[in-house]
Amino acid sequence: MKQLYKIFAITILNMVLAIFFVVDISAQSVYDVKQTTVSDMVFYVSNYGILGNNTATGKGGLIYPRGTENQYLYGTGTWFGTKKRVNDTLKNLVTLTYNHNTGSSWMNPGNIGDLIPMPSEMITKYNVERSTDFNLHGINKNSAMPPWSLWKTTESDATGTYEPTTTERNSTKYKNGLAVVSDEMFHTRYKDNDLSRYDGGSNARKSQGYPLGLQFDEKIYSWSKAPYNSSIIVQQTITNTSTDTLFDSYIGNIFDPDIGIIDKQGATNNDFVRTAKFGDNDGVYSWSGGNFGELGNNFGYMAIAHLETPAVNNDVIKSIKYSNQAAPLAEQIGTTSVRYFTNNDAFNLDNERYDFISSAKKDSAKLNAEIKVLIGTGPFTILPGQTARITYCITIVKPTSGKEATGNEEDLPAIKDAILSNKQNYLNNLLTSVEDNNVANNWTLSPNPITDQFNLQYTSEFGGEIKVSLFNLTGVKIADLQTGMANVGVNNFNFNISNLGLAAGVYSIRIDNSKSTISQMIVVAR
Repeated sequence: MKQLYKIFAITILNMVLAIFFVVDISAQSVYDVKQTTVSDMVFYVSNYGILGNNTATGKGGLIYPRGTENQYLYGTGTWFGTKKRVNDTLKNLVTLTYNHNTGSSWMNPGNIGDLIPMPSEMITKYNVERSTDFNLHGINKNSAMPPWSLWKTTESDATGTYEPTTTERNSTKYKNGLAVVSDEMFHTRYKDNDLSRYDGGSNARKSQGYPLGLQFDEKIYSWSKAPYNSSIIVQQTITNTSTDTLFDSYIGNIFDPDIGIIDKQGATNNDFVRTAKFGDNDGVYSWSGGNFGELGNNFGYMAIAHLETPAVNNDVIKSIKYSNQAAPLAEQIGTTSVRYFTNNDAFNLDNERYDFISSAKKDSAKLNAEIKVLIGTGPFTILPGQTARITYCITIVKPTSGKEATGNEEDLPAIKDAILSNKQNYLNNLLTSVEDNNVANNWTLSPNPITDQFNLQYTSEFGGEIKVSLFNLTGVKIADLQTGMANVGVNNFNFNISNLGLAAGVYSIRIDNSKSTISQMIVVAR
């Protein structure tokens, strides 16, 4: 049934697009979509809030490995639910970047304050930015877009600050350079203030209290080499640009797993989903029932979890600086709900959607069906001008046995390790400050991956005592590897870890000196 519905929706979409182009064949659409090019995971990114869907064809848009027809996801997006005062009454409202019923988005590319409709000369400014399309100076290689918009500042973490003025996107203004922190990085900005995008019509939605005045900024990270070339990390900031205080707010990341061969009839109706604890946050992992051609085609598990959730102080979003920096874990809300639903759960009404997104429940398992997943966080109050930040990852994990993904408990440790490895990568490599990066660059670890021996080369400006320790991904210390004094200049430390009995996997080396603490990921290969 779902497949027929999707075909119908795609047909209508294509008819609308056809009409659009008949009206003005020379017009350039404001809506843009690009895909990853260096990762083993094919992942589609739009500039209006829909991810993991090839919106041009209406097909799923997470394919792994590249070059196959192994689809894992039909689409994903975000629901923002809140209570807003409308005519002296607090009303439940939910804004959607992805409507699971129609595959559509209520968002429009750009910044709140831009003209609607968008002038043609502004369109390329808000196309999907893909870092591999730009050179080291931030200039688009084909002169098809303005310069790269994210730049490092001392106030931001390594993922950078958005520069809205295209003429100021340069190293003359930003001495610390471009903010590109993965092998291929994507950036989009979109907002909720065009009511013509909403289901139900502009007049009805305006009377209900829409729009909320939300500005979204989205950064997406992918890698070309193991162990992260089978993962994607999505970081969102959501800013309340309105003059309204938004109470009891929740963010729900919506996922529609469709694990199967692309266009294979019935392949979307046999997915298994389970909830799991991944360190500090809950998430899910999903696999296929295998009875629609999946067997023998190298399918694995799709695991999803939050890496960062909004920071609050007495239920109110913390300082604005946390739109540019990660908050301490103790101040983050965490994952508060994991919910499963099906096509029978339409959620067409605001109250239905709000009740669902705000329910602090964690479903355990719903098996062998057409399943959708909500991973949510909240509640929080977001004042005018404040920004909430949330990050999640999607990773594909092969079964430990090298056989089919069946939900076997022996595969769960590898699934958890993959999520925790992504979290360590996010915290240690993407969220470091400019100063931390300068210190971190004084360390070189080789080889990596390692077997039993490796070298740490440390260039010190001041010498002094250092301590080198080894941790697993859950933060448990395995061993102290080195405690002693470093000289001014180049220091080489050689380590043999063959006596530790380490299994193959991802670990963390922590280096403490009198100035800083730096963590670096290592991969142990066997």
